[in-house]
Amino acid sequence: MKSNLHLIAALTLLPALGFAGGGQWTVVAWNNLGMHCMDDDYSVFSILPPFNTINAQVMDAAGHLITDPMAAGITVTYEAAANPDGSINTTSFGKTNFYDYAAVLFGANLNVDQGLAGKSMPGAANTPQTMTWDAGMNWFEAAGIPITPTDDGGQRNPYPLLRVVVKSTGGSVLASTDIVAPVSDEMDCRACHKSGSGAAGMPAAGWVNDANDKRDFRLNILRLHDEKNAGNPLYAPALAAAGFASEGLY
Repeated sequence: MKSNLHLIAALTLLPALGFAGGGQWTVVAWNNLGMHCMDDDYSVFSILPPFNTINAQVMDAAGHLITDPMAAGITVTYEAAANPDGSINTTSFGKTNFYDYAAVLFGANLNVDQGLAGKSMPGAANTPQTMTWDAGMNWFEAAGIPITPTDDGGQRNPYPLLRVVVKSTGGSVLASTDIVAPVSDEMDCRACHKSGSGAAGMPAAGWVNDANDKRDFRLNILRLHDEKNAGNPLYAPALAAAGFASEGLY
């Protein structure tokens, strides 16, 4: 009897939860990784660029999954949203040196806030950015948004919010939701590769001993790498054969 009462109570709550098909459009959105990592410095080499990818699926007022957005007459965009503490992340300007080295590292001539896959940050004006329809997956996607873990107030926030908005072709908002685009630049190799850390990681030519701690361990890694693999043309095919993307955007 108790279990039946629990079931009745749960069913009673269903209309209040706003499930798809309740007479309103619904958008479900998510970041494709639990945490995307990026480098905190790009002056030596890059392991990971700023590259968050978000996806979204839309259901109409009858609860049907949208499989043809053109026929449905909708567009989906993303923009920055403030969290309850007022932290908002609209732009990557002044938050990373990625753009100083994007051309030499990735062969990409990017303006600040542009991403390697063509999607951008909303910018200081928080201009909505259009998501791209992926017919194979029946979802919208924005690949490679170059978001950083620093908000517009200069405070660290590895959990910035993005607002995903569904609009009709006439411009009416049909649905929206706020999602987290988690990003961290805490990747760190100092334990084994900072100058003086230990004999196992020391290059044969000795430690670099660079005064900049962000560059120091990277230069040591690069020196060690070149001692072992300088001029080796096989590394790129080896990575590809192992399933890594050639752009290094995994």
